[in-house]
Amino acid sequence: MDFKQFRDEVIVHMNHKLKTDDKYALLNCNTTIPQDEFGVCLSINDIKSTVINLNQVYSIMEQSGITTEFIANRTLDMLLELFNQGVNAIKELSTDILTNKDKFLSQVQLYMVNQLSDEMEQEDVAHIEILDLAIFFHLNLNGNIIIVTNEVLNKLDLTCEQIKDVALANTVAVNHLKPQKAIEYIMNSPAKEYADLKTMSAYDLEAYLIDSSTDTYGSAALLSKTILSDIGVQLNTDELFIFVQTSHNIVIYRKDDNMINQLKENITVIKNALGDMCISDMIYQYCISTDTLSIAM
Repeated sequence: MDFKQFRDEVIVHMNHKLKTDDKYALLNCNTTIPQDEFGVCLSINDIKSTVINLNQVYSIMEQSGITTEFIANRTLDMLLELFNQGVNAIKELSTDILTNKDKFLSQVQLYMVNQLSDEMEQEDVAHIEILDLAIFFHLNLNGNIIIVTNEVLNKLDLTCEQIKDVALANTVAVNHLKPQKAIEYIMNSPAKEYADLKTMSAYDLEAYLIDSSTDTYGSAALLSKTILSDIGVQLNTDELFIFVQTSHNIVIYRKDDNMINQLKENITVIKNALGDMCISDMIYQYCISTDTLSIAM
């Protein structure tokens, strides 16, 4: 039996057993193991168990001759045990942070969503509306994301406006958000193999992307006057065009009204490629000297 067949059979067995308790979701999780290997974890409401590497389990099966059904049952038992351990640890950690103002302020972060997204339908979510977007606040507890609610803020005697600046600073610092020229990003990424630089305009190539050490929450840079001002200096302009691709990345251009049609075409191509991941098809305009953000089109 090859690994793919083993993996598929184990997952079928585990999902069949989980049908009796549908509150759990079995996920493919490769965040903590090598990218070319396959991991699984359990999840409830964004809280996840430790990941089990199925490639390692497969090696054990090959050496021992144990049946896949036995391995599936044992793996699931381990995941349930790990999940319960993780939930208890997260409960203790979250209770501590969610009741201590200083600890909360030291860890709260933010990201952007579209006001029409399903995330806006979550009950009692603390947020700030800005144009067609909304700012959400969250805590990252050992890799598990906890969305901040109005109830939490009320208990801490805080408001969204009061935590916005510190959440932005935490997001920039934790994720090491920094601007990078589009051409440099392309040349240093896997996209280099597919990019045809000859077809890209000078306007595109001089644009900036927001790079992140975690590949997450780059959209927070839309709110950072420091980051946007630095890009303005590099582009020698007081006004910028900004396209928010996803919650994790944005593209920033020198404002040039003559390039609006080209930007529209760029956005259409990107939106078609990203699908629901693209949170806005607007072009935003930011004036550095007045610190104002508006919709250009």
